[in-house]
Amino acid sequence: VQPPGTDPAQGVWRLVTHLHADGVIKAHQMLPTLAVLARPEDDDPSARLLALGLAEDPQLTRSLARFWRMDFVSPLALPPDPALIDRLGASRCLRLGLLPWRVDGGITVVLAPLPAHATPHRALLERVA
Repeated sequence: VQPPGTDPAQGVWRLVTHLHADGVIKAHQMLPTLAVLARPEDDDPSARLLALGLAEDPQLTRSLARFWRMDFVSPLALPPDPALIDRLGASRCLRLGLLPWRVDGGITVVLAPLPAHATPHRALLERVA
């Protein structure tokens, strides 16, 4: 949940304060949000924040994109290129939780819930892109 090279506790606190400053969570939600985000075994903390009612989408997703210094992309507003999905395979996309979206400037943009979700599959994604 933290940017690479940072202390995990400090990174989680930075994210919680970012979510608060962005208006995604209220002050009284900071401690419960910290508890959710600090769980190392939690594979998708944003889904837990949504399920517990601590945050709402698309505000959470937009704020996380800003935190990670990434662009926010809505696959509902601009659908993915089906040919890219075919290259990776729809079932594999679902299993990995990744969506090859579009080619932009010669680079294949892959949508993922968190940047860390795509990293282990980078070599595979580069082969099929």
